[in-house]
Amino acid sequence: MRPRKILIVVPEEDLRRSIVFALEAEGLDVVTCAGLEDILSLPRLARADCMVVDDMALRISSGYGGPPNLAMPVVLLADTVPDARPEWVDVTLLKPLLGRSLVDAVVLQLERRALHVPH
Repeated sequence: MRPRKILIVVPEEDLRRSIVFALEAEGLDVVTCAGLEDILSLPRLARADCMVVDDMALRISSGYGGPPNLAMPVVLLADTVPDARPEWVDVTLLKPLLGRSLVDAVVLQLERRALHVPH
């Protein structure tokens, strides 16, 4: 079985590196980009199992409606509880991320996807 691939969309480099470190330490394969517009150019997008998006990427990409035909769960990292969560987001985690909250959220989404459980 191939390692689970996680797509990270985080504009801020230090946060992106920290997320990569945490997820790779769990044996997950990680692909990164700085903005939502960048994900469409990634050849491996279709093989990603889950995506983690920082709310800063949403603010920078205002007007961007989200990835088309997204067939993976999405974990949103937010500074505050959003008034309206984009329809393509499955779970929202509040920053700062404490302990294993991100790893646990990603693993839960991967398990749900494997079992085809609705979010």
